Amino acid sequence: MNPSFVNLRLFGYGILVWLIPFFLAIPLFQLIGTHRIVFKSVMGFLLVLTVVVFWNLYLKKIRTDFFKHSYYASVVWLALSIVPDLFAFLLGFKMDAVTYFTEIAISYLAIPTILIGSVWLLEWKLAEKK
Repeated sequence: MNPSFVNLRLFGYGILVWLIPFFLAIPLFQLIGTHRIVFKSVMGFLLVLTVVVFWNLYLKKIRTDFFKHSYYASVVWLALSIVPDLFAFLLGFKMDAVTYFTEIAISYLAIPTILIGSVWLLEWKLAEKK
């Protein structure tokens, strides 16, 4: 990875993208038995909200190479979300890998969708102004 695109701010925001929904899930976890769909919906919303907030904060200081930043951030943020989850869910909660990837990890695909999708729109709007 290009060191100019991977920096401490990118890593810090990526850690928060995982940490905030993970810890907010703890008090909501009691819903999983009786309101599983509500729990999953709230968690999806929290993930998307967290990604959008930190992506906007990150983009405020970026002036060029938006696509490259979105690709690098997508890889870093996906890794920073899935790797700690693997330890927590597979080792800690003894969840099997198929269940983890089909019920939890798949939601992390929202990260590159938001990052790359928003930059696609941004680049399109900037090209219109030229």
